[in-house]
Amino acid sequence: MVELLQAHFLVEDDIMDSSITRRGKPCWYRHPGVTAQVAINDGLILLAFATEIAIKYFGNRLFLCELLRLFHQVDFTTTLGQLYDVTSMVDSRKLDAHIAHSLTTDFVEFTPFNYRRIVTYKTAYYTY
Repeated sequence: MVELLQAHFLVEDDIMDSSITRRGKPCWYRHPGVTAQVAINDGLILLAFATEIAIKYFGNRLFLCELLRLFHQVDFTTTLGQLYDVTSMVDSRKLDAHIAHSLTTDFVEFTPFNYRRIVTYKTAYYTY
């Protein structure tokens, strides 16, 4: 289950960061026939599947609620960290509905404060 959650984060992160490779191989969304939209959905399926496995194998256990709460907490916290990550690469003064983020990447807002937020909310939860 943890590996599925981790895979969910990696698929989504690669798309948001416009990564080309992951561990020396093409990112999932860069495989032939896999669009970014399909890969986003695949990442969400990985997350949902992790929950389904927890329910299937631990549905009658008293700790299921706590396990699902923990999964949600990790997902929520990591998602906040991902937001801090992608927004720290963009000068917010340049943000405009007509300007793509990839065209404004300049790391102006990648400050020590933002770095600590990314490490605290993304990296620390992301890697367990």
